[in-house]
Amino acid sequence: MRRLGSKVRGWLPHGFGDAGFQLGLFVIAELCYETVRGLAEGADRRSEAFANAAAVIDIERATGTFF
Repeated sequence: MRRLGSKVRGWLPHGFGDAGFQLGLFVIAELCYETVRGLAEGADRRSEAFANAAAVIDIERATGTFF
């Protein structure tokens, strides 16, 4: 068991606390995304969202940052 623990610590250069923190940030980002997505779908504003996305893509293409 100690062997496994030392291997895992090698994969986590900043420790378990940092890994937990990053996982928490990911969960928060996912919850925010799902909330906003639900609000957009609930208000039947999908076409507006796609139009806004197309505008952002046009700006990114014009500035050479679209990839």
